Amino acid sequence: MNRRTFLNSLTGIAALSALPMARGEAAKGGSPLELFFDGSQIEALREKWRLPLFQSYMCEMLETDLAADKNFLLKELDLNNHIRHIARANQIVTREAFVWLMTGDRERLNLAKLALKKILAYPVWDYFLEAGTDVIGLQRAPETTIAVSLAYDWLYDQLDEKTLQLIRVQLGPKGCEPCYRTLWGLRYPDQVKGWSYAPAANLEPRDFRRWPYFISQTNLKAIPLSGLAVGAAVLRKQHEKAEEWIEMAQYSYETLAKLYVVYGKRFGIRADMAWAQMIHETGYGQYGGDVAPE
Repeated sequence: MNRRTFLNSLTGIAALSALPMARGEAAKGGSPLELFFDGSQIEALREKWRLPLFQSYMCEMLETDLAADKNFLLKELDLNNHIRHIARANQIVTREAFVWLMTGDRERLNLAKLALKKILAYPVWDYFLEAGTDVIGLQRAPETTIAVSLAYDWLYDQLDEKTLQLIRVQLGPKGCEPCYRTLWGLRYPDQVKGWSYAPAANLEPRDFRRWPYFISQTNLKAIPLSGLAVGAAVLRKQHEKAEEWIEMAQYSYETLAKLYVVYGKRFGIRADMAWAQMIHETGYGQYGGDVAPE
């Protein structure tokens, strides 16, 4: 499972919620957040996701090997593996929480809750550090922040108060703060104290000295931006740093939007600040740019 699998699952959900909704639907669910859609839209969403337009997306979600995912969560998941394992857990909880909303299938609900439990057991959510000590959110922390936030929103009335409180306690230090640190480094690259891999990642050391400079000029900044924006929205009325996080997210979004204009003029179809990779990279920057303002 790579980043595109995770991002594409959210893209499909965003596309569904963007379709026109019938008014007057009975409210469902108990979340006070309504991050991407409100409770009155859930019945309409259930109808929309059965349209031919989303048939392959729906089938992919419904035909998932649940036994394999459960076995992975119970027997294979390593709480020090952020590259693959937490990424797969993020995918599972996001997919299963959404399928639960669409179908009311309690087996999917139980799998979502299991994945959420495992994610919350991780001591940290990313494998990059600043100054050798502080976690920064370049990939997994932003993705995990979004996955946990959506689980909080979509499973709210199915989670006990202990779990809800655990999410509220963890989102700040494990999610928002690492994402903020990354964006702060992109905003003030000359003040970064040095990025590195966490020792537990067991990866070859590399020179990250130029990363804050060139990431600030590419679409890669969209990922910590989207994670911070979503996490700060969850904690806006509950965390003393929430407004500071939101200011950073707003600043980062504005600078990202300006990059679209600059690179769009310079490179035409490469207006998403993609690297010199295959054309499938072009959706990467758009994802963060779409999720953050929501």
